[in-house]
This record gives sequence, C-alpha cells and structure tokens, in this order.
Amino acid sequence: MRSQNPLHLILESKGFPEANCHALIVVSPIRRFVSGPWLAWVLNSDYGYNSLLSIKTGALHPHLNCGYLKDLYAPVPPVEEQNEIVRYILIKKSEVDELVLEAHKGISLLKERRSALISAAVTGKIDVRGWEPPVPHTESPRRAATELPV
Repeated sequence: MRSQNPLHLILESKGFPEANCHALIVVSPIRRFVSGPWLAWVLNSDYGYNSLLSIKTGALHPHLNCGYLKDLYAPVPPVEEQNEIVRYILIKKSEVDELVLEAHKGISLLKERRSALISAAVTGKIDVRGWEPPVPHTESPRRAATELPV
C-alpha cells in the first residue's frame, strides 16, 4: 500500500501481528495498558504527528522504520481515563461535525439563492435599475476618537 503521507498508522485489532512495510505499520497495543482508540488519537494529534515526524527516514521517499517506533513516548493514563477521554473527544467531534454539516447546508442554500437572484435579475423578473450597494457601517465619531493612537 502506498500513501502520500509517510506517517499513516493503523491500529490493528486482531489478525495482522507484526505486519508492516515502509508504507504501513500496524500497531497492536497491549490492551491492559493502552486502548487502541486512545493510541490512535494520540498518534493522530499534533504531538503524535511531530513525534513520528522526528523519527522518519528517507529524504526522497520518507518512511518510518519500525525499529525507531519503540523510541516514541506517548502519554498513557490509566485505561479507564483513556476511554473517558476518547468518549469526550468523540462527543465533541460529533458536535463539530454537525456544525460543519449545518454550515455546508447554509452555504449551499446561499449559493442557490444567489443563483436564483441572478436569474431573476437577468430575466427581468426583478428590477435592479438604480440599485446601489448598501453604505458600509461606520463607527460613531466618539468611539473612533477614543481609539486614535496617542
């Protein structure tokens, strides 16, 4: 498997012990110490990315050497705390995903309305002669004067 990102890691649940190559490393954590989802979030964080970046080798074709992975340090709170943190992250990620979806729907609706307005103007359904852009909001003179540099 080839990847544009030499730092892609997957967490293996079962079935791929010691399977790796320069383009893919499969990690199987000892579950009584490290939760797989926790390790995935750590390794995909800025900290994890920079840690992996610090051990990459190869200038023209960057890759990870399995032998160097053992030298990485990662925060390892108790497993129950790892699971609580992962649950929290997933809840917050879900909230952000919903907001992103809502924003995309809003953008799509605005594009649709823009298109409809242009179409109505071009076909003469609305009269745009004499239209002027709104005057930009200006600050009150009192507030602007208080913000002048001395």
